[in-house]
Order: sequence, then C-alpha cells, then structure tokens
Amino acid sequence: MDTLEQHMTELSAASKRVHGIQMYLMLHRRHSTGYIFLRWREAGGDKRHLSWEESADIYLTYTERLRGWYRDITSRAQLANEAHNQLRNEFRAARRRIEASGQSVYARQVR
Repeated sequence: MDTLEQHMTELSAASKRVHGIQMYLMLHRRHSTGYIFLRWREAGGDKRHLSWEESADIYLTYTERLRGWYRDITSRAQLANEAHNQLRNEFRAARRRIEASGQSVYARQVR
C-alpha cells in the first residue's frame, strides 16, 4: 500500500511539472476512511475537479506528443486508483476474517 501511495504521489508531482499546464493530477485523501485517489483538477481559475472525460477533451487539443503523455498518465492514474481500492477491500476482508477468528489485531509499527 505504501509503495502504491508513493507512486500516486509521484504521478501527481509529474503532472504539475508540465510547462503551461491547464490541469494537474490531484491526490485526494479522505481521512475519515483512508481512501486515496487521483483525479484531474484545473490549474487556474476555479480549480474545479475534472472528470476523466472532461480532461480528455482538454488534452485532445494538445500536440500529439503531449496528448500521448496525458493519455499515458491518465491511464496510470486510473490503474493506481483501481489498485488502491482493491487493496483497501483486501485489507478490510482480512481484518474481518481475523476479527471473526477471535485473534487480536494490532496496528503495524510506524517507521
């Protein structure tokens, strides 16, 4: 999970390094649930969140090289979101199995 979250942070940072950007990947954290996900956000103006389709409409106007880069990073972000969600589901299922067994569950050590 830590490795995946680091990858998501790196994707967000990479999207912010594009010269003259109109949008960037924002890493959202829901502290109440631990849910983390990437989504596009406008760089200026209202800084509103963009759907995957809205972001594609924007980067389709870019040069072919830049379009390809945006398609790639969008795909990576979506895969990372799916992987994070899957891992969270697996952790919840494991916790339920352990709790049902009557064994104690302890938090992992903080590095």
